[in-house]
Amino acid sequence: MSRPSNQSWLHYVVPFALFILLTSLESFFSAHYPAFYAFKIAVVAATLLIFRPADPPTDKLSVKNALLAIVVGAVMTGVWVTVDPLTHHFDFLGKREEYNPFTKIGDVNGRSAFLAIRFLGLVAVVPLIEELFYRGFLLRFVTDMDNFRRVPPGVFNATALAVNILLFAFSHPEWLVAAIFSAAMCGLMWKTKDLRACVLAHAVCNLLLGIYVVHFNAWKYW
Repeated sequence: MSRPSNQSWLHYVVPFALFILLTSLESFFSAHYPAFYAFKIAVVAATLLIFRPADPPTDKLSVKNALLAIVVGAVMTGVWVTVDPLTHHFDFLGKREEYNPFTKIGDVNGRSAFLAIRFLGLVAVVPLIEELFYRGFLLRFVTDMDNFRRVPPGVFNATALAVNILLFAFSHPEWLVAAIFSAAMCGLMWKTKDLRACVLAHAVCNLLLGIYVVHFNAWKYW
């Protein structure tokens, strides 16, 4: 089976669509959440590999852009944990599982395995899926619906920015900080013209947020 080209919309959309589908089914498997989450991450990661670019970039992310991404990701973590508690949440946006492995998994090895898989998904898989779709595809697609392929990375219009922020916000229970985060990622994409900077910033934010969740028992974010 040949892989889609780097410019194919399948490369950006299929892993994201599968991720959203499986996430929407989590509530039906709440009694077996660790197993279902591991299944979700494995399936989505395999899909990312199948639909990976046929011709990935050969250059490296510049040190300047990497440092900027790390700073943006760390700042966004601070925004997430300080702004969201002050934000009104809407029922129609749903809520997270709030799964606490320290109370629900008695076996130490099982708990450690779940935490490892949870952080793997949080840091390695989710940033790739969401950044590929939102900043790699959606920004360009809304900017030029006739042919998004001719839109250079980091180039987008005001409508694309608004759609990106709104869709990202309404796909998260923490809608306000998600909107702020999306705006920051779009700004980072505009500044660096490198999607890898957004992936790195997203990964840093998720890693720090995951550490915050475990350290402060803030399971409402999981």
